[in-house]
Amino acid sequence: MLRKLKRYQTLKKLLPKRINGEHFLKNCTVDKNLGNCWQTPNRNNIILKETHTNGEIPITYKYKLKIYQSELEQQPEFGGFTDTLTCFPMYKGKKTGDEIADEENTSAIFKGALKIYRWSLSNDYVTFRGLFLEQRMFQDFPSNTPVRFVVRVYCIRGLNLRPKDVSGKSDPYIRLKHNQQEINDKDNPVMEQLNPIFGKCFEMKGVFPEDHTLVITVMDYDVATADDLIGETTIDLENRFFTKHRASCGIDGHYLTSGYCQWRGQQKPTAILETLCSRFKIPDLHYERNFVKVASRMFSPDNFTEIDPQILALEALKHWSEIPLVAYALVLEHVETRSLYNPQKPGLEQGKLQLWIDIFPLVDVPTPKQVDITLRKPVPYELRVIIWNAHGIKVPKQDLLTGEKKADVFVKGWILSPSDPLFTDKLPRAASSAKASELTHEQPKNAFTNLFKARRTKGWWSLKSFDPQTQNDIYGGFLELEFDLVTANEAEKFPVGLGRGDPHGLPKPNRPETSFSWFKNPFRAMKFNPKFFTKKFRKIIIIAVVILIIILVCFMLPGL
Repeated sequence: MLRKLKRYQTLKKLLPKRINGEHFLKNCTVDKNLGNCWQTPNRNNIILKETHTNGEIPITYKYKLKIYQSELEQQPEFGGFTDTLTCFPMYKGKKTGDEIADEENTSAIFKGALKIYRWSLSNDYVTFRGLFLEQRMFQDFPSNTPVRFVVRVYCIRGLNLRPKDVSGKSDPYIRLKHNQQEINDKDNPVMEQLNPIFGKCFEMKGVFPEDHTLVITVMDYDVATADDLIGETTIDLENRFFTKHRASCGIDGHYLTSGYCQWRGQQKPTAILETLCSRFKIPDLHYERNFVKVASRMFSPDNFTEIDPQILALEALKHWSEIPLVAYALVLEHVETRSLYNPQKPGLEQGKLQLWIDIFPLVDVPTPKQVDITLRKPVPYELRVIIWNAHGIKVPKQDLLTGEKKADVFVKGWILSPSDPLFTDKLPRAASSAKASELTHEQPKNAFTNLFKARRTKGWWSLKSFDPQTQNDIYGGFLELEFDLVTANEAEKFPVGLGRGDPHGLPKPNRPETSFSWFKNPFRAMKFNPKFFTKKFRKIIIIAVVILIIILVCFMLPGL
């Protein structure tokens, strides 16, 4: 579609301007903890959360990935990545309309671009990139010179794979094919799983336009027979690389220079923004102290305190779809969910595969490091709970004779099932005494203790009970507890003991079997012997000393 205008700069005056500090765009983050979804399969929902400017962003909503429930190219804002290159299948004969038959009759695929427009035109017409149409529509079309690149495939997990074994399970592993290259991860199958967690990154090199397609296959490992094909998916790398949506590497949601969420792109946000402005002839790019101005639009992140142009440029890139005339969405950091199909069972989905792909050209700029998505190995811990005291326990029964409320109280504890969420790093903070616990039944916000950092905590916690009369929850008393979290090695080295004693006893001292300290220093030995401090033992010693003195006096007197 052609647009008639004098110049891009003349239209800027007609665009509404935004007042500084009042109409800045707010960030939107995706409530999807990818780290947790690799560990627990019950977190699959995507919830959009809007951050607020009146407080700090919760850490659980700060660093997120967007999860697409289908293929990236099927998202409506990206249009199948056909803005630069379009695939035209070439059939043997005429097209029948039957999808399966037409696929079998496809002999080749022509990839290119076709534009039909009236000629000749005046100088008022420009392309969608702001270039005068005098130099034709494809004046900035990418050249056909070979482009060397490296592609990284981050395979996260499979979902609802079709069972291939008699047991109703499968032993899936990943196999990739890129033109003449092939990677077979047969040595690392995930045994007996229909929802396997792979956590693998595969890297391959190629050259455009020859190496344009990537095929990812999920196989079922068999010992005695040949491996079975579960399903496969095909990805057009060339369209992703040359599209205007920058699908080669998703733009991170935050600019960090260190940590596990550090910037992983080949270009920094300022370089990407300058390239886009230069391509679409947008000269009005200006950085201020707390905002960036692009084509009369001002962008500033919420809670912005640092003077960093990279953060400002990243905010403009995340809202590139709001830039006038050239507005379109850029691909942000994401995970896509691709359907797997078996050629022998056309049209029937064989499961899904969650992954993301990075494509980096091999140029003078160094290629970023791989992101480590290896599945974390579980570390065994032992949680020791000591029940010290109870206070204010609500006893429903009364004694028939005295009318006093009494009961045989005992404490029962259990561990939740793996399907239930369990947050051991968010233990409610305990009160110092039962009286303090009575004063504050409700836990204040953010009053939690990280048990993995503290390793041991002690205090009073309130108990909840149910009142059948009011049908409401009431507080049923308080318990004095002590939690001690130890590793498996520590638990084996220091076995648990009684609650009233010290379970971490000291090793026995290395004492000799016989000792002559009483002979060398008898008075000191008597001092540290507790038997000498008893009254009965002191009387015996005094009587013996008196008798000894009398005998000595009798022997010393003359005539006796």
